[in-house]
Amino acid sequence: MANRTVIAVILLIAVSAVVGWNQLLAMASNGANRLAVIEDINGDYIAVEPVSDDVWNSLVTLYHSGERMWIGGRVETFLTIRPDPHYRWGFRFTSKTIIVAEVTAEGLQSTLRNISENLDYWLHIGSAYVFAKVTEITDSTGKLDLTVQLSANPIVRGDPLLMSATLLDEAAIPIEGATVTATIGNLEILFLLVDQDNGNYQGIIDTSIVKEGLYELAITAEKEGYESDHILLALIVKAQS
Repeated sequence: MANRTVIAVILLIAVSAVVGWNQLLAMASNGANRLAVIEDINGDYIAVEPVSDDVWNSLVTLYHSGERMWIGGRVETFLTIRPDPHYRWGFRFTSKTIIVAEVTAEGLQSTLRNISENLDYWLHIGSAYVFAKVTEITDSTGKLDLTVQLSANPIVRGDPLLMSATLLDEAAIPIEGATVTATIGNLEILFLLVDQDNGNYQGIIDTSIVKEGLYELAITAEKEGYESDHILLALIVKAQS
Protein backbone atom coordinates (compact mmCIF):
# COMPACT_ATOMS: atom_id res chain seq x y z
CA MET A 1 0.00 0.00 0.00
CA ALA A 2 2.85 2.35 0.86
CA ASN A 3 4.48 1.69 -2.50
CA ARG A 4 1.24 2.56 -4.27
CA THR A 5 1.04 5.83 -2.37
CA VAL A 6 4.58 6.75 -3.37
CA ILE A 7 3.85 5.92 -7.00
CA ALA A 8 0.71 8.06 -6.90
CA VAL A 9 2.63 11.02 -5.48
CA ILE A 10 5.36 10.68 -8.11
CA LEU A 11 2.71 10.54 -10.84
CA LEU A 12 1.01 13.65 -9.46
CA ILE A 13 4.29 15.56 -9.47
CA ALA A 14 5.12 14.40 -12.98
CA VAL A 15 1.73 15.40 -14.36
CA SER A 16 1.89 18.79 -12.65
CA ALA A 17 5.28 19.45 -14.21
CA VAL A 18 3.82 18.85 -17.66
CA VAL A 19 0.47 20.63 -17.46
CA GLY A 20 1.02 23.09 -14.61
CA TRP A 21 -0.65 23.30 -11.24
CA ASN A 22 -3.57 25.45 -12.43
CA GLN A 23 -4.64 22.88 -14.99
CA LEU A 24 -4.06 20.10 -12.47
CA LEU A 25 -6.45 21.82 -10.09
CA ALA A 26 -8.96 22.04 -12.91
CA MET A 27 -8.59 18.30 -13.40
CA ALA A 28 -9.09 17.55 -9.74
CA SER A 29 -12.51 19.21 -9.57
CA ASN A 30 -14.72 20.43 -12.36
CA GLY A 31 -14.48 24.21 -12.17
CA ALA A 32 -16.90 24.69 -15.05
CA ASN A 33 -20.19 26.40 -14.17
CA ARG A 34 -21.73 25.72 -17.56
CA LEU A 35 -21.09 22.26 -18.91
CA ALA A 36 -22.81 20.37 -21.69
CA VAL A 37 -22.33 16.68 -22.50
CA ILE A 38 -22.51 15.95 -26.22
CA GLU A 39 -22.92 12.52 -27.83
CA ASP A 40 -21.68 11.81 -31.36
CA ILE A 41 -23.17 9.41 -33.92
CA ASN A 42 -21.24 6.46 -32.42
CA GLY A 43 -22.74 7.01 -28.99
CA ASP A 44 -19.46 8.36 -27.59
CA TYR A 45 -19.67 11.48 -25.48
CA ILE A 46 -17.53 14.30 -24.12
CA ALA A 47 -18.11 17.40 -21.99
CA VAL A 48 -17.77 20.89 -23.48
CA GLU A 49 -17.48 24.06 -21.41
CA PRO A 50 -18.30 27.07 -23.65
CA VAL A 51 -17.45 30.64 -22.71
CA SER A 52 -19.79 32.28 -25.22
CA ASP A 53 -23.35 32.94 -24.05
CA ASP A 54 -24.61 32.45 -27.62
CA VAL A 55 -22.97 29.04 -27.88
CA TRP A 56 -24.34 28.05 -24.48
CA ASN A 57 -27.86 29.07 -25.52
CA SER A 58 -27.53 27.01 -28.70
CA LEU A 59 -26.47 23.96 -26.68
CA VAL A 60 -29.42 24.41 -24.32
CA THR A 61 -31.75 24.61 -27.33
CA LEU A 62 -30.30 21.37 -28.73
CA TYR A 63 -30.70 19.69 -25.36
CA HIS A 64 -34.42 20.42 -25.36
CA SER A 65 -34.97 19.62 -29.04
CA GLY A 66 -32.87 16.45 -29.19
CA GLU A 67 -31.54 17.48 -32.60
CA ARG A 68 -27.96 17.04 -33.80
CA MET A 69 -25.63 19.72 -35.09
CA TRP A 70 -21.91 20.05 -35.69
CA ILE A 71 -20.27 20.85 -32.36
CA GLY A 72 -16.56 21.38 -31.79
CA GLY A 73 -13.70 23.83 -31.92
CA ARG A 74 -9.96 23.94 -31.53
CA VAL A 75 -8.58 20.61 -30.34
CA GLU A 76 -6.19 20.73 -27.39
CA THR A 77 -4.51 18.02 -25.35
CA PHE A 78 -6.23 17.45 -22.03
CA LEU A 79 -5.06 14.88 -19.51
CA THR A 80 -7.13 14.02 -16.48
CA ILE A 81 -6.55 12.13 -13.25
CA ARG A 82 -10.28 12.07 -12.56
CA PRO A 83 -12.35 8.91 -13.12
CA ASP A 84 -14.66 10.99 -15.29
CA PRO A 85 -15.80 9.42 -18.58
CA HIS A 86 -16.54 12.89 -19.97
CA TYR A 87 -12.78 13.56 -20.16
CA ARG A 88 -11.34 10.18 -21.09
CA TRP A 89 -10.31 10.97 -24.68
CA GLY A 90 -7.01 12.76 -24.02
CA PHE A 91 -8.29 15.96 -25.61
CA ARG A 92 -11.01 18.57 -25.30
CA PHE A 93 -12.36 21.45 -27.35
CA THR A 94 -10.91 24.78 -26.19
CA SER A 95 -13.68 26.60 -24.33
CA LYS A 96 -13.28 29.95 -26.11
CA THR A 97 -13.44 28.35 -29.60
CA ILE A 98 -16.48 26.08 -29.27
CA ILE A 99 -18.98 26.48 -32.11
CA VAL A 100 -22.41 25.01 -32.83
CA ALA A 101 -23.18 24.97 -36.56
CA GLU A 102 -25.49 23.39 -39.11
CA VAL A 103 -22.65 22.90 -41.61
CA THR A 104 -18.86 22.74 -41.42
CA ALA A 105 -15.98 22.10 -43.80
CA GLU A 106 -15.98 18.39 -44.65
CA GLY A 107 -12.28 18.09 -43.82
CA LEU A 108 -12.98 19.14 -40.23
CA GLN A 109 -15.74 16.61 -39.60
CA SER A 110 -14.90 13.65 -37.42
CA THR A 111 -15.93 11.57 -34.41
CA LEU A 112 -14.63 11.61 -30.85
CA ARG A 113 -12.94 8.25 -31.24
CA ASN A 114 -11.27 9.24 -34.49
CA ILE A 115 -9.94 12.45 -32.97
CA SER A 116 -8.62 10.57 -29.93
CA GLU A 117 -6.96 7.82 -31.97
CA ASN A 118 -5.38 10.32 -34.40
CA LEU A 119 -4.76 13.14 -31.97
CA ASP A 120 -1.49 14.38 -33.50
CA TYR A 121 -3.23 14.80 -36.84
CA TRP A 122 -6.10 16.81 -35.38
CA LEU A 123 -3.79 18.91 -33.25
CA HIS A 124 -1.99 19.80 -36.48
CA ILE A 125 -5.26 20.52 -38.32
CA GLY A 126 -6.35 22.67 -35.41
CA SER A 127 -10.11 22.29 -35.24
CA ALA A 128 -12.58 19.43 -35.48
CA TYR A 129 -16.35 19.03 -35.25
CA VAL A 130 -18.57 16.09 -34.40
CA PHE A 131 -22.21 15.61 -35.38
CA ALA A 132 -23.73 15.42 -31.96
CA LYS A 133 -26.72 15.91 -29.73
CA VAL A 134 -26.68 17.35 -26.22
CA THR A 135 -27.57 14.79 -23.56
CA GLU A 136 -26.87 16.75 -20.39
CA ILE A 137 -26.49 20.34 -19.29
CA THR A 138 -25.21 21.72 -16.00
CA ASP A 139 -25.54 25.38 -15.12
CA SER A 140 -24.50 25.96 -11.52
CA THR A 141 -23.65 29.22 -9.83
CA GLY A 142 -20.14 29.66 -8.52
CA LYS A 143 -18.37 32.49 -6.77
CA LEU A 144 -15.84 34.87 -8.26
CA ASP A 145 -12.72 35.88 -6.35
CA LEU A 146 -11.43 39.30 -7.44
CA THR A 147 -8.14 40.89 -6.42
CA VAL A 148 -6.96 44.32 -7.59
CA GLN A 149 -3.68 46.21 -7.64
CA LEU A 150 -3.15 49.90 -8.43
CA SER A 151 -0.06 51.33 -10.08
CA ALA A 152 0.03 54.09 -7.45
CA ASN A 153 -1.97 55.26 -4.45
CA PRO A 154 -1.88 58.17 -3.76
CA ILE A 155 -1.82 59.23 -7.41
CA VAL A 156 -0.97 62.69 -8.75
CA ARG A 157 -3.86 64.26 -10.64
CA GLY A 158 -3.24 63.92 -14.37
CA ASP A 159 -1.12 60.77 -14.07
CA PRO A 160 -2.66 57.61 -15.58
CA LEU A 161 -3.82 55.11 -12.95
CA LEU A 162 -3.29 51.50 -14.02
CA MET A 163 -5.59 48.92 -12.46
CA SER A 164 -4.54 45.27 -12.64
CA ALA A 165 -7.08 42.65 -11.57
CA THR A 166 -6.97 38.88 -11.18
CA LEU A 167 -10.18 36.86 -11.32
CA LEU A 168 -10.44 33.28 -10.07
CA ASP A 169 -13.24 30.89 -9.17
CA GLU A 170 -13.65 28.94 -5.93
CA ALA A 171 -11.17 26.32 -7.14
CA ALA A 172 -8.54 29.03 -7.85
CA ILE A 173 -8.96 28.53 -11.61
CA PRO A 174 -8.56 31.68 -13.78
CA ILE A 175 -11.84 33.06 -15.13
CA GLU A 176 -11.84 34.59 -18.61
CA GLY A 177 -14.61 36.40 -20.42
CA ALA A 178 -15.92 38.30 -17.38
CA THR A 179 -16.96 41.94 -17.25
CA VAL A 180 -14.72 43.86 -14.85
CA THR A 181 -15.53 47.54 -14.33
CA ALA A 182 -14.53 50.36 -12.00
CA THR A 183 -16.12 53.60 -10.83
CA ILE A 184 -14.72 56.54 -8.83
CA GLY A 185 -16.98 58.04 -6.22
CA ASN A 186 -20.01 59.76 -7.75
CA LEU A 187 -18.29 60.19 -11.11
CA GLU A 188 -20.78 58.89 -13.67
CA ILE A 189 -18.15 57.15 -15.78
CA LEU A 190 -17.71 53.38 -15.98
CA PHE A 191 -14.15 52.26 -16.64
CA LEU A 192 -13.75 48.87 -18.33
CA LEU A 193 -10.87 46.54 -17.51
CA VAL A 194 -9.82 44.60 -20.59
CA ASP A 195 -9.51 40.81 -20.53
CA GLN A 196 -5.82 39.91 -20.90
CA ASP A 197 -6.47 36.11 -20.78
CA ASN A 198 -5.69 33.63 -18.01
CA GLY A 199 -7.83 35.52 -15.50
CA ASN A 200 -5.94 38.81 -15.84
CA TYR A 201 -7.65 42.15 -16.51
CA GLN A 202 -6.25 45.66 -16.92
CA GLY A 203 -7.67 49.16 -17.21
CA ILE A 204 -6.47 52.76 -17.13
CA ILE A 205 -8.16 55.74 -15.47
CA ASP A 206 -7.41 59.26 -16.68
CA THR A 207 -7.12 61.06 -13.34
CA SER A 208 -7.19 64.47 -15.00
CA ILE A 209 -10.99 64.20 -15.00
CA VAL A 210 -11.18 64.11 -11.18
CA LYS A 211 -10.35 66.76 -8.62
CA GLU A 212 -7.92 66.32 -5.76
CA GLY A 213 -9.36 64.46 -2.82
CA LEU A 214 -10.27 61.11 -1.28
CA TYR A 215 -12.48 58.83 -3.38
CA GLU A 216 -14.10 55.43 -3.12
CA LEU A 217 -12.86 53.26 -5.99
CA ALA A 218 -15.35 50.46 -6.64
CA ILE A 219 -14.34 47.50 -8.83
CA THR A 220 -16.91 44.89 -9.86
CA ALA A 221 -16.48 41.54 -11.62
CA GLU A 222 -19.48 39.86 -13.25
CA LYS A 223 -19.95 36.75 -15.35
CA GLU A 224 -23.09 34.80 -16.15
CA GLY A 225 -23.30 31.66 -14.03
CA TYR A 226 -21.31 33.19 -11.15
CA GLU A 227 -21.97 35.36 -8.16
CA SER A 228 -20.40 38.76 -8.79
CA ASP A 229 -17.57 40.05 -6.61
CA HIS A 230 -16.90 43.63 -5.51
CA ILE A 231 -13.91 45.46 -4.06
CA LEU A 232 -13.91 48.93 -2.51
CA LEU A 233 -10.63 50.85 -2.26
CA ALA A 234 -9.80 54.29 -0.89
CA LEU A 235 -8.12 56.30 -3.66
CA ILE A 236 -6.23 59.50 -2.92
CA VAL A 237 -5.77 61.97 -5.77
CA LYS A 238 -3.14 64.60 -5.01
CA ALA A 239 -2.58 68.00 -6.61
CA GLN A 240 0.27 68.45 -9.05
CA SER A 241 3.35 69.93 -7.43
